[in-house]
Amino acid sequence: MAQPVPAAQLVARCRAGDEGAWAELVERFSRYVYAIATQGFRLRDHDAEDVFQEVFAKVYERLDSLRSDEALDVHEAMSGLSDNCREILDRFFARDETYRTIGEQLELPAGTIASRISRCLVKLRDELEGRNRLPAQSGEQVNV
Repeated sequence: MAQPVPAAQLVARCRAGDEGAWAELVERFSRYVYAIATQGFRLRDHDAEDVFQEVFAKVYERLDSLRSDEALDVHEAMSGLSDNCREILDRFFARDETYRTIGEQLELPAGTIASRISRCLVKLRDELEGRNRLPAQSGEQVNV
């Protein structure tokens, strides 16, 4: 299976007018945008769809100034996680599955799912922090 195109490259292709890249970008991030609207902000489906439309409209309008960090970084950082972590985080945040549903599918107790989500979020944070660390200037001390 081919490696997915890095998000920063998709954005660059979108800026160049590549409609296929735009479709891939929307497809790649649509579940996450919708999950944030419905789970993070507890919006009803109708309101979440409005937010979804607004987010992608603004992204399209601002392609020239879109930075390849933040949401794009989160998505790319997830690729550095184990398959198990990616699956659990995706099921919980993007698919809105409960601990019980995830546990049944993976044949694990719901409490185990809760602790794995917590551990995977720590790993995701560490992955993001590793990507965002700047090399030390000469003579500077780096605290780790």
